[in-house]
This record gives sequence, structure tokens and C-alpha cells, in this order.
Amino acid sequence: MKWKEPTFGPTPLLKALMGANARRKAQAADLEGEQQKLNLTYPDWAKGWIRKYKEAWYTAEACGDKEGMKRAAKLAEGFRDKLRAMEKMPPWAQEQMQKQTVRWMEANEVGNVREMKAAGEAGQGIRDKLIMIDHIGKKSPENAKRLNDLTAKWYAANDRGIVDGKNMSDKPSEVKKAKDNYSNEAQKLMEQYPLPQQEPKKEEVPSTNQGTTAPPANQGTHEGFSYEWTGIHVTAEFKTKVLDICKKLQINPDDLMAIMAFESGGINPAAVNRISGATGLIQFMPSTAERLGTSTNALAKMSAVEQLDYVYKYFKPYAGRIHNVYDAYMVVFLPIGVGKDDDFVLGEKGSTEILAGKLTKGKVYAQNSGLDVNRDFKITKKEAGQKVINKRNQYKKIK
Repeated sequence: MKWKEPTFGPTPLLKALMGANARRKAQAADLEGEQQKLNLTYPDWAKGWIRKYKEAWYTAEACGDKEGMKRAAKLAEGFRDKLRAMEKMPPWAQEQMQKQTVRWMEANEVGNVREMKAAGEAGQGIRDKLIMIDHIGKKSPENAKRLNDLTAKWYAANDRGIVDGKNMSDKPSEVKKAKDNYSNEAQKLMEQYPLPQQEPKKEEVPSTNQGTTAPPANQGTHEGFSYEWTGIHVTAEFKTKVLDICKKLQINPDDLMAIMAFESGGINPAAVNRISGATGLIQFMPSTAERLGTSTNALAKMSAVEQLDYVYKYFKPYAGRIHNVYDAYMVVFLPIGVGKDDDFVLGEKGSTEILAGKLTKGKVYAQNSGLDVNRDFKITKKEAGQKVINKRNQYKKIK
């Protein structure tokens, strides 16, 4: 039997020394020279994060952790990409993107996947506004400038209570009235210049009981459903509206009903997660509600029928891309999974592999280990969707 030299990880004292040395190197980094070399300006708020990622890189280097070095480098480069994009944005968008970028990075540090998702969605909402302004600018620079000004005013009112340059933070009703006026005028402007609609990609999807494309109206299922959906909020009007929006989204209405039942604990528009603030039929995050033009407080007060308008608005960007119940649930759970194979790995214990942006599969697993059905330390798209299928199967199937 050959003797094998024992190996030991760094002691706590050595870790502390390596960490201190990494901090020293990060603080000594020549950021001014780096900015000139990259032709990029680091705002004051960003410099601390750049140094933090440098510290993580130096720490990983000292430990011989090549994956950690790679991860820190990717985080830093992704952050620089955001700063480059922000340099070209108007002031209101720079301010909002700074807020959501910091929010994402803070959530990433503690592995808060839901908060990272919410920050990402809020950031996309800002980019969508800029796309619309740019689109209008090609046809009417004057109206594009007006829409930009209205958007800036809305955020000033929303964040600081500033209405047309005056501090009205002590008069919330006036602030709300101004925000509504800004929104209404902006909506009228945007309606004059609709964005071109892309033709949804149509693919033949095999028919299975794991979720399919919406069945034809004459298929003989009760009210267009294959399951008897019940509950205090599941009225005939509610079912009719679900069928209508699912036809527009090209998804199976039973899949959407199952997702709402799973997310809200039984199709409850007033369901609220007391920790995250997620609210309603598909558990809208506060930032998501804002992006859709409402709030979680307003959503909680809506009827189930009224709230379906926002469910539709949320799902609309994925119309034509949802081919089964797993895709449908990914829209709510982790949009990067939409269109991926059912065995696509969303989370894996201890993995440093980047899933999307700066989100690692290890963090997805840590936050959602309960979805690991077969306990193999991986969460596949199919396993995540299985929870929705299980909820669906609690309802009686129509024969």
C-alpha cells in the first residue's frame, strides 16, 4: 500500500491572513489607470464594488481556487458592461439602473434568488422604456423627448415625492395624482407608436399529460379545461377569462391554473408572502408589479378576474415560446429555463457554474433544495415543474 501525503485546507488563521492580504491588494489597485485603459468611468458608488470583486479574485488566487477566480472576474466584467451601458442612458435611467444593479449585487452576495430575479426584471423594465423612447425618436424626436421627460417626472414623484420640481412628499395623494397623470399621458403617446410585433415561432409539440399547447375549443373538455378547477375565486367569469388569455398566449389553460394554484396556495389573488412581499395569483414581486404599472398593495385588493390582466401582461413577452407546463412554470420561477430541455439543470449543490448573468447553479440549489425530488443534489427543469403538476393532480380530472 502506497503512502499518500495528507492534504489540509488553509487554517482559520491562514484564511484571515489571505483575506487581509487580498483586501490590501484590492485597496491598492490603480482604478484611475484601469479606467483610462478601459476607456470607462467608474462612478463613486461603483468603485467599492470593483474593489470588492478584486478582493474576491485575490482571495481565490491565494487559495488556488481557479473557479473562484473565474467567477470573480465574470462578476467584475459583467458589472463593467452595465456601467458602459449606463453611460449612454439619460439621468433618470442611470439612477434607476444604479438602484437595481446594487440591489442585484447585494442579493447575489447572500444568494437571494428571488430578489435577484426581481432586480433583473426591474432592470429589464427600465431598458424596455428606453427602447420605446428610442423607437418613437426615429419618427418624432419631439414626442420621444416628451416621453423621456414624463418618465423622469414619474420616477422623481415615485422616489422622492417631487412633482414638477416641487417637494410634495408630505402630500401623498397629490403625488399619486401626478404619477397617474404622467402615466396616462405617456400611455397615450406610446399607443401612437406601437412596437413591431414579432411573429411567434410555431413548433409542433407532442401531446402528453404533462402540459401541452392549448386544446381547440371543440375538444369536448368541460369549459375548455381538463380538470375541475374549484375555489371561492374560481368563478365562471374567471374561467372564461383564463381561457381567453391562454388562447392569446398559446398555452394550456390547465397549466396556468395549476401555476396559480401552486403559487398562491389555491388560486388566491390576495395571497402575500410576508418575507418577500410577493403577492397574488403568481406571486408578483413589488418591483415586478411596478414594472407592470401597478403595486402589490393594489394587486391584493383586486378580484381574481381583475388580477388576470396583470398575469397576462407578465406572460405576454413569452407568447409562442411556452410549449409545456415546465416552460410555463419557468416564466414565473426562472425565465432562463423557458425553451430549455426538460432535463436542463437549473441548480446543483455547490456548483459555481453561471446559470444566467451572475447567478450560479449552486445558489439556485441552496435557495430551492426542496425541489430536488430524487435527492441527487441537482434540480432539473422537470423537477421544478413537478410541484406544479402535483398541485394540478389534486384537482379532479374530467373524464
